[in-house]
Amino acid sequence: MILLGKGNVDMDISEKIAYRNEIRWKLKNIENRLISCAKVQEGKTPVECPNMIIKELEVVLDEYSEVLKTINKIKSIDISKDGNELSSVLAEREVISVEKDIMENFLKALNVNYDRYNSSDTKYINTVDASVIEKRVQELNKKYQEIETKFKTTRWNVDFKNSKRLV
Repeated sequence: MILLGKGNVDMDISEKIAYRNEIRWKLKNIENRLISCAKVQEGKTPVECPNMIIKELEVVLDEYSEVLKTINKIKSIDISKDGNELSSVLAEREVISVEKDIMENFLKALNVNYDRYNSSDTKYINTVDASVIEKRVQELNKKYQEIETKFKTTRWNVDFKNSKRLV
C-alpha cells in the first residue's frame, strides 16, 4: 500500500494539514467498509475480508500518527518524566480516539441482530469474532484513559515571553 506523503519531510504545514484531512477521509472510508462487511448471509462470504481491512486500518493509523506528530511539533513541550513531547502525546491520543471510534462502530454492526420469524428467513452471521473486537475496544479505552489521566495530573510550566504560566 502506498500512502502519499510518507517520509516526505519537505511538505509545508498547509500541505501536511491537507494530507491529514485526506487521511481522515480514508479512515472514514475504512470504517464504512468494516461496517458493511460485519455481517453476511449464512453461506455467503463478505465482499472484503474484515481482518485485512483492520490491517489496512493499522497502517493508515500509523501514517496518521506521523502526520499529527509533524503538525504538532510546533507545540513541542516536554510534559512527562519519560521525555514525551506534547505533540507526541496529542497525536497518540487522537489516533487512539479515532481507532476506538471505528472499532466501537464495527462492534455495534457486529452486534446487530436480525429477527427471524421462521426457518426460511435469511440468517446473518458475523464475519469476525465480536469478542476479539470487544477486547480491542476495551484496550483502547484503557489507553485513552491513561493518556487523559496524564493530561489531568501533569502540570505543565510554559514560558511565554518570559512569564511563567501554568498550562
